[in-house]
Amino acid sequence: MVSWSQFEAGAPQIAGAGRKLIHQHDIGLAYLATLRKDGAPRLHPICPTVFEGGLYALIGPSHKQRDLLRDRRFALHSFPAPRWTMSSW
Repeated sequence: MVSWSQFEAGAPQIAGAGRKLIHQHDIGLAYLATLRKDGAPRLHPICPTVFEGGLYALIGPSHKQRDLLRDRRFALHSFPAPRWTMSSW
């Protein structure tokens, strides 16, 4: 897995658009998709942030933490951008 700074160096336009999507409501807002024990997907709202070259989220004791400790696969989804803002990116 690459760090945010490595991702940004390799694909600056995509990383910039991703950062704007995550922070489109000022604070970082996204959905974290994990896998339950039975393999079914589970979605969790989280507040990620980009800080000093890394993408971070505080994940305390919860279903999402247990899912990640058991199976490290995940996906991070931003909220969709309003149609009128996409042309400015």
